[in-house]
Amino acid sequence: MSTPGKVLLFLNAIAAVAFICLAAADYGMRQRWAYAVYRHDLLIEGLPLDEQEVGLDGRSAVQRLGANTLTQVFQQAGGKSVKTQGEELKERHDKLRAEIDGQPDDKTKRQKLEAILIPLQRTGGERDALGHEKLDELNARFEKAFSDASKSDLEPGQRRQAIAHILVGTGETPADLQRALVVVGLEAYAREVDDQAAALRDMEHRMRLLIDGDRASFVINHKQVVQQLEVLAERLADARAALQHQQDLVAKHQVLVNARKTDLANLTSDLEKAKQETAEAVQKQSQLENELFQADLAAGKASDRNRQLEQQIRSQELGR
Repeated sequence: MSTPGKVLLFLNAIAAVAFICLAAADYGMRQRWAYAVYRHDLLIEGLPLDEQEVGLDGRSAVQRLGANTLTQVFQQAGGKSVKTQGEELKERHDKLRAEIDGQPDDKTKRQKLEAILIPLQRTGGERDALGHEKLDELNARFEKAFSDASKSDLEPGQRRQAIAHILVGTGETPADLQRALVVVGLEAYAREVDDQAAALRDMEHRMRLLIDGDRASFVINHKQVVQQLEVLAERLADARAALQHQQDLVAKHQVLVNARKTDLANLTSDLEKAKQETAEAVQKQSQLENELFQADLAAGKASDRNRQLEQQIRSQELGR
Protein backbone atom coordinates (compact mmCIF):
# COMPACT_ATOMS: atom_id res chain seq x y z
CA MET A 1 0.00 0.00 0.00
CA SER A 2 1.33 3.38 -0.98
CA THR A 3 2.03 6.12 1.46
CA PRO A 4 -1.00 8.22 0.44
CA GLY A 5 -3.20 5.15 0.96
CA LYS A 6 -1.79 4.60 4.41
CA VAL A 7 -2.36 8.23 5.28
CA LEU A 8 -5.89 8.02 3.98
CA LEU A 9 -6.52 4.83 5.97
CA PHE A 10 -5.18 6.51 9.12
CA LEU A 11 -7.39 9.53 8.57
CA ASN A 12 -10.41 7.29 8.01
CA ALA A 13 -9.66 5.48 11.26
CA ILE A 14 -9.43 8.77 13.13
CA ALA A 15 -12.66 9.93 11.54
CA ALA A 16 -14.36 6.65 12.51
CA VAL A 17 -13.22 7.01 16.12
CA ALA A 18 -14.39 10.62 16.16
CA PHE A 19 -17.74 9.58 14.68
CA ILE A 20 -18.16 6.85 17.27
CA CYS A 21 -17.36 9.33 20.08
CA LEU A 22 -19.72 11.88 18.61
CA ALA A 23 -22.47 9.26 18.23
CA ALA A 24 -21.96 8.13 21.83
CA ALA A 25 -22.12 11.71 23.07
CA ASP A 26 -25.20 12.34 20.96
CA TYR A 27 -26.87 9.17 22.26
CA GLY A 28 -26.04 10.10 25.85
CA MET A 29 -27.42 13.61 25.33
CA ARG A 30 -30.50 12.16 23.64
CA GLN A 31 -31.05 9.83 26.58
CA ARG A 32 -30.68 12.69 29.06
CA TRP A 33 -33.10 14.82 27.09
CA ALA A 34 -35.49 11.90 26.73
CA TYR A 35 -35.34 11.32 30.51
CA ALA A 36 -35.85 15.03 31.13
CA VAL A 37 -38.90 14.97 28.83
CA TYR A 38 -40.15 11.84 30.64
CA ARG A 39 -39.74 13.53 34.03
CA HIS A 40 -41.53 16.59 32.66
CA ASP A 41 -44.40 14.44 31.41
CA LEU A 42 -44.44 12.58 34.74
CA LEU A 43 -44.72 15.89 36.58
CA ILE A 44 -47.62 16.96 34.36
CA GLU A 45 -49.49 13.63 34.00
CA GLY A 46 -48.56 12.02 37.32
CA LEU A 47 -47.95 8.34 38.04
CA PRO A 48 -49.51 5.53 36.00
CA LEU A 49 -53.08 4.68 36.91
CA ASP A 50 -52.37 0.98 37.48
CA GLU A 51 -50.07 -1.88 36.53
CA GLN A 52 -51.83 -2.39 33.18
CA GLU A 53 -51.19 1.12 31.83
CA VAL A 54 -48.80 1.26 28.84
CA GLY A 55 -46.96 4.22 27.35
CA LEU A 56 -46.90 5.50 23.77
CA ASP A 57 -44.00 3.17 23.01
CA GLY A 58 -46.05 0.13 24.09
CA ARG A 59 -43.94 -0.48 27.21
CA SER A 60 -45.46 -0.87 30.66
CA ALA A 61 -45.62 2.54 32.30
CA VAL A 62 -44.86 1.02 35.70
CA GLN A 63 -41.75 -0.80 34.45
CA ARG A 64 -40.44 2.47 33.03
CA LEU A 65 -40.41 3.89 36.56
CA GLY A 66 -37.07 3.05 38.14
CA ALA A 67 -36.14 3.02 41.79
CA ASN A 68 -34.03 6.17 41.40
CA THR A 69 -36.89 7.95 39.62
CA LEU A 70 -39.37 7.07 42.38
CA THR A 71 -36.89 8.19 45.03
CA GLN A 72 -36.43 11.54 43.30
CA VAL A 73 -40.16 11.97 42.68
CA PHE A 74 -41.11 11.36 46.32
CA GLN A 75 -38.09 13.12 47.78
CA GLN A 76 -40.02 16.35 48.27
CA ALA A 77 -43.40 14.73 48.92
CA GLY A 78 -42.08 12.43 51.61
CA GLY A 79 -43.62 9.22 52.83
CA LYS A 80 -43.78 5.82 51.20
CA SER A 81 -43.11 5.62 47.46
CA VAL A 82 -45.87 4.19 45.29
CA LYS A 83 -45.80 3.20 41.63
CA THR A 84 -49.44 3.88 40.65
CA GLN A 85 -52.24 6.27 41.48
CA GLY A 86 -54.45 3.33 42.41
CA GLU A 87 -51.90 2.25 45.01
CA GLU A 88 -51.79 5.76 46.50
CA LEU A 89 -55.61 5.84 46.52
CA LYS A 90 -55.67 2.59 48.50
CA GLU A 91 -53.03 3.89 50.90
CA ARG A 92 -55.09 7.03 51.53
CA HIS A 93 -58.26 4.94 52.03
CA ASP A 94 -56.59 2.63 54.53
CA LYS A 95 -55.05 5.56 56.43
CA LEU A 96 -58.36 7.41 56.74
CA ARG A 97 -60.26 4.22 57.56
CA ALA A 98 -57.86 3.50 60.40
CA GLU A 99 -58.29 7.06 61.72
CA ILE A 100 -62.08 6.73 61.60
CA ASP A 101 -62.14 3.32 63.30
CA GLY A 102 -59.69 4.58 65.92
CA GLN A 103 -62.12 7.18 67.24
CA PRO A 104 -63.39 6.44 70.78
CA ASP A 105 -67.14 6.74 70.12
CA ASP A 106 -69.79 7.20 67.43
CA LYS A 107 -69.90 10.98 67.93
CA THR A 108 -66.21 11.47 67.15
CA LYS A 109 -66.42 8.94 64.29
CA ARG A 110 -69.22 11.00 62.78
CA GLN A 111 -67.22 14.20 63.18
CA LYS A 112 -64.22 12.59 61.49
CA LEU A 113 -66.32 11.28 58.60
CA GLU A 114 -67.96 14.67 58.06
CA ALA A 115 -64.53 16.36 58.07
CA ILE A 116 -63.37 13.93 55.36
CA LEU A 117 -66.53 14.01 53.22
CA ILE A 118 -67.36 17.74 53.29
CA PRO A 119 -64.48 18.78 50.96
CA LEU A 120 -65.57 16.08 48.47
CA GLN A 121 -69.03 17.61 48.00
CA ARG A 122 -69.52 20.01 45.09
CA THR A 123 -72.62 21.88 46.32
CA GLY A 124 -73.78 23.47 49.54
CA GLY A 125 -76.88 21.29 49.52
CA GLU A 126 -74.75 18.14 49.45
CA ARG A 127 -72.70 19.44 52.36
CA ASP A 128 -75.84 20.29 54.33
CA ALA A 129 -77.24 16.80 53.66
CA LEU A 130 -74.26 15.22 55.46
CA GLY A 131 -75.47 16.67 58.74
CA HIS A 132 -78.75 14.73 58.46
CA GLU A 133 -77.28 11.33 57.56
CA LYS A 134 -76.72 8.50 60.01
CA LEU A 135 -73.30 7.07 60.83
CA ASP A 136 -73.85 4.02 58.63
CA GLU A 137 -74.85 6.24 55.72
CA LEU A 138 -71.73 8.35 56.14
CA ASN A 139 -69.58 5.21 56.18
CA ALA A 140 -71.28 3.99 53.00
CA ARG A 141 -70.72 7.38 51.35
CA PHE A 142 -67.03 7.26 52.32
CA GLU A 143 -66.53 3.79 50.83
CA LYS A 144 -68.47 4.71 47.67
CA ALA A 145 -66.30 7.77 47.06
CA PHE A 146 -63.14 5.63 46.99
CA SER A 147 -64.73 2.76 45.07
CA ASP A 148 -66.06 5.11 42.37
CA ALA A 149 -62.58 6.55 41.86
CA SER A 150 -61.14 3.02 41.61
CA LYS A 151 -63.45 1.83 38.81
CA SER A 152 -61.43 0.44 35.93
CA ASP A 153 -64.22 1.00 33.40
CA LEU A 154 -63.78 4.79 33.53
CA GLU A 155 -61.92 6.61 30.81
CA PRO A 156 -58.29 7.22 31.83
CA GLY A 157 -58.83 10.97 31.96
CA GLN A 158 -61.99 10.60 34.03
CA ARG A 159 -60.32 8.15 36.36
CA ARG A 160 -57.30 10.42 36.83
CA GLN A 161 -59.61 13.30 37.67
CA ALA A 162 -61.67 11.17 40.05
CA ILE A 163 -58.51 10.11 41.90
CA ALA A 164 -57.31 13.72 41.98
CA HIS A 165 -60.67 14.72 43.46
CA ILE A 166 -60.27 12.19 46.29
CA LEU A 167 -56.57 12.80 47.02
CA VAL A 168 -56.82 16.59 46.94
CA GLY A 169 -60.15 16.70 48.78
CA THR A 170 -59.00 14.41 51.60
CA GLY A 171 -55.63 16.07 52.02
CA GLU A 172 -55.37 17.16 55.64
CA THR A 173 -51.82 18.55 55.70
CA PRO A 174 -49.49 20.32 53.23
CA ALA A 175 -47.59 17.04 52.96
CA ASP A 176 -50.77 15.24 51.81
CA LEU A 177 -51.37 17.87 49.14
CA GLN A 178 -47.76 17.67 47.99
CA ARG A 179 -48.09 13.89 47.61
CA ALA A 180 -51.34 14.38 45.70
CA LEU A 181 -49.55 16.77 43.33
CA VAL A 182 -46.77 14.24 42.72
CA VAL A 183 -49.15 11.31 42.26
CA VAL A 184 -51.84 12.84 40.02
CA GLY A 185 -49.68 15.37 38.22
CA LEU A 186 -49.96 19.09 37.67
CA GLU A 187 -52.68 18.87 35.04
CA ALA A 188 -55.20 16.87 37.09
CA TYR A 189 -54.21 18.68 40.30
CA ALA A 190 -54.75 22.12 38.75
CA ARG A 191 -58.07 21.05 37.23
CA GLU A 192 -59.26 19.73 40.56
CA VAL A 193 -58.22 22.94 42.34
CA ASP A 194 -60.09 24.95 39.69
CA ASP A 195 -63.17 22.77 40.12
CA GLN A 196 -63.04 23.20 43.88
CA ALA A 197 -62.62 26.96 43.52
CA ALA A 198 -65.63 27.11 41.18
CA ALA A 199 -67.67 24.99 43.59
CA LEU A 200 -66.70 27.23 46.51
CA ARG A 201 -67.71 30.31 44.52
CA ASP A 202 -71.10 28.74 43.83
CA MET A 203 -71.46 27.82 47.48
CA GLU A 204 -70.48 31.35 48.49
CA HIS A 205 -73.17 32.76 46.21
CA ARG A 206 -75.70 30.31 47.64
CA MET A 207 -74.65 31.20 51.18
CA ARG A 208 -75.03 34.90 50.45
CA LEU A 209 -78.54 34.30 49.14
CA LEU A 210 -79.36 32.28 52.26
CA ILE A 211 -77.91 35.01 54.46
CA ASP A 212 -79.93 37.66 52.65
CA GLY A 213 -83.07 35.55 53.04
CA ASP A 214 -82.34 35.00 56.72
CA ARG A 215 -81.69 38.70 57.17
CA ALA A 216 -85.04 39.60 55.57
CA SER A 217 -86.82 37.01 57.71
CA PHE A 218 -85.02 38.34 60.76
CA VAL A 219 -86.18 41.89 60.05
CA ILE A 220 -89.81 40.77 59.74
CA ASN A 221 -89.63 38.51 62.78
CA HIS A 222 -87.79 41.21 64.71
CA LYS A 223 -90.61 43.70 64.20
CA GLN A 224 -93.16 41.13 65.34
CA VAL A 225 -91.07 40.21 68.36
CA VAL A 226 -90.61 43.88 69.26
CA GLN A 227 -94.38 44.43 69.13
CA GLN A 228 -94.93 41.35 71.27
CA LEU A 229 -92.32 42.59 73.72
CA GLU A 230 -94.04 45.98 73.94
CA VAL A 231 -97.36 44.30 74.73
CA LEU A 232 -95.69 42.05 77.26
CA ALA A 233 -93.89 45.06 78.77
CA GLU A 234 -97.25 46.82 79.29
CA ARG A 235 -98.69 43.68 80.85
CA LEU A 236 -95.64 43.40 83.04
CA ALA A 237 -96.01 47.01 84.16
CA ASP A 238 -99.70 46.40 85.03
CA ALA A 239 -98.79 43.21 86.82
CA ARG A 240 -96.07 45.02 88.79
CA ALA A 241 -98.53 47.77 89.76
CA ALA A 242 -101.09 45.18 90.87
CA LEU A 243 -98.37 43.35 92.77
CA GLN A 244 -97.31 46.56 94.51
CA HIS A 245 -100.92 47.26 95.45
CA GLN A 246 -101.27 43.78 96.85
CA GLN A 247 -97.99 44.13 98.71
CA ASP A 248 -99.22 47.40 100.23
CA LEU A 249 -102.45 45.70 101.30
CA VAL A 250 -100.45 42.85 102.74
CA ALA A 251 -98.32 45.34 104.70
CA LYS A 252 -101.43 47.11 106.05
CA HIS A 253 -103.09 43.85 106.94
CA GLN A 254 -99.91 42.69 108.56
CA VAL A 255 -100.03 45.74 110.84
CA LEU A 256 -103.60 44.87 111.77
CA VAL A 257 -102.67 41.24 112.28
CA ASN A 258 -99.78 42.25 114.52
CA ALA A 259 -102.17 44.51 116.52
CA ARG A 260 -104.68 41.70 116.83
CA LYS A 261 -101.90 39.36 117.92
CA THR A 262 -100.91 41.90 120.58
CA ASP A 263 -104.55 42.20 121.71
CA LEU A 264 -104.82 38.43 121.77
CA ALA A 265 -101.68 38.17 123.87
CA ASN A 266 -103.00 40.82 126.29
CA LEU A 267 -106.42 39.18 126.47
CA THR A 268 -104.82 35.81 127.01
CA SER A 269 -102.74 37.25 129.84
CA ASP A 270 -105.80 38.93 131.36
CA LEU A 271 -107.76 35.72 131.01
CA GLU A 272 -105.06 33.79 132.81
CA LYS A 273 -105.07 36.36 135.61
CA ALA A 274 -108.85 36.24 135.79
CA LYS A 275 -108.76 32.46 135.92
CA GLN A 276 -106.20 32.61 138.70
CA GLU A 277 -108.23 35.21 140.64
CA THR A 278 -111.42 33.20 140.06
CA ALA A 279 -109.69 30.08 141.33
CA GLU A 280 -108.52 31.96 144.43
CA ALA A 281 -112.01 33.41 144.95
CA VAL A 282 -113.57 29.98 144.52
CA GLN A 283 -111.08 28.59 147.01
CA LYS A 284 -111.91 31.38 149.49
CA GLN A 285 -115.63 30.90 148.91
CA SER A 286 -115.27 27.20 149.50
CA GLN A 287 -113.39 27.95 152.69
CA LEU A 288 -116.04 30.46 153.76
CA GLU A 289 -118.83 28.04 152.93
CA ASN A 290 -117.07 25.39 154.95
CA GLU A 291 -116.65 27.78 157.86
CA LEU A 292 -120.31 28.81 157.49
CA PHE A 293 -121.33 25.16 157.45
CA GLN A 294 -119.30 24.55 160.62
CA ALA A 295 -120.87 27.67 162.19
CA ASP A 296 -124.35 26.51 161.24
CA LEU A 297 -123.55 23.08 162.59
CA ALA A 298 -122.28 24.57 165.85
CA ALA A 299 -125.33 26.87 166.03
CA GLY A 300 -127.59 23.84 165.51
CA LYS A 301 -125.82 22.00 168.31
CA ALA A 302 -126.04 25.04 170.53
CA SER A 303 -129.74 25.38 169.76
CA ASP A 304 -130.31 21.74 170.64
CA ARG A 305 -128.33 22.28 173.84
CA ASN A 306 -130.43 25.30 174.68
CA ARG A 307 -133.63 23.33 174.17
CA GLN A 308 -132.35 20.59 176.45
CA LEU A 309 -131.40 23.10 179.08
CA GLU A 310 -134.78 24.78 178.82
CA GLN A 311 -136.50 21.40 179.24
CA GLN A 312 -134.34 20.66 182.25
CA ILE A 313 -135.16 24.05 183.73
CA ARG A 314 -138.86 23.51 183.17
CA SER A 315 -138.66 20.05 184.66
CA GLN A 316 -137.02 21.35 187.76
CA GLU A 317 -139.52 24.17 188.06
CA LEU A 318 -142.40 21.71 187.82
CA GLY A 319 -140.81 19.42 190.33
CA ARG A 320 -140.96 22.05 193.00
